[in-house]
Amino acid sequence: MKIRINYDLLSKIREAELGFSLQKYTKYVFTYLCIQSTVYTSLNAARGEDIFKGLLSTIPLWFIIDTFLAEILTLPFKQNKKSLALSKLADLSIMLRDINVNTNCELLLESYVYDTKYKLGFNDKLLPYIKKDKYIMVPAISNIGKKDVPLVQEHIIGSREYSISHGTPKKC
Repeated sequence: MKIRINYDLLSKIREAELGFSLQKYTKYVFTYLCIQSTVYTSLNAARGEDIFKGLLSTIPLWFIIDTFLAEILTLPFKQNKKSLALSKLADLSIMLRDINVNTNCELLLESYVYDTKYKLGFNDKLLPYIKKDKYIMVPAISNIGKKDVPLVQEHIIGSREYSISHGTPKKC
């Protein structure tokens, strides 16, 4: 049996710990960095100045400023993001009990990836896709105490659907 979710488990764990999504954070910083570089390049080209010399000196400064601004803008929402991520992990821990993984939100925060595999496949219309299998060790509660349970998170790159089930990597 597979559990279907619409988020990456390890990304949600990081969000519960840090209060922000690292992917969204970097997307914000690099989007504004590209906008600033484009405007700066076009202004320097219009003035007839050396474009690359100016870019090399200003991109590091813009990167620091954009990172600082992103941190300031996300600061008021960090606690709210943490609580939302923790509630998603609590919901997932309830769903994991359906596949006999007795865990809770606090134990899910200790999960880690121990292997990742990529597979190339083709769908019915012969379009290629890449499937990413993340093998995650999740701490669970058993009769004898705490033990690690191996799970696999399957994801077709480009989609928003993830599935989690029991699994270990197969040796070739």
